[in-house]
Amino acid sequence: MGFDMENVLQAIRRREQGVFKQLFESYFKKMTLFAEYFLLDRGEAEDIVQETLLKLWFMRDRLEQYRSIGALASVMTKHLCLNNLRDKREMEHDLSNLAMSGCCATLRNVSAT
Repeated sequence: MGFDMENVLQAIRRREQGVFKQLFESYFKKMTLFAEYFLLDRGEAEDIVQETLLKLWFMRDRLEQYRSIGALASVMTKHLCLNNLRDKREMEHDLSNLAMSGCCATLRNVSAT
């Protein structure tokens, strides 16, 4: 990425948003493509990446614990994508169950008349 990570971490801890913006711009495209691989949806992938980078900003005081911000961002992005897919699957399952119960209730009402 062309960053001196120690200087970047110090600048982020000092809340220098310009440095974080550079980091954001450097990682955003690559991470969005990575997220899109899981989600198959560009808009959702961009949302996930924005959420990841926002989380990194909020945990800026602890970033020095990690060897690579890029690796941390990739892992966070992957987990957010998997959570998103799980939530979608659960919602589809719930909607399917709701549709089936509504269908059965309609059939019971028709056969009762």
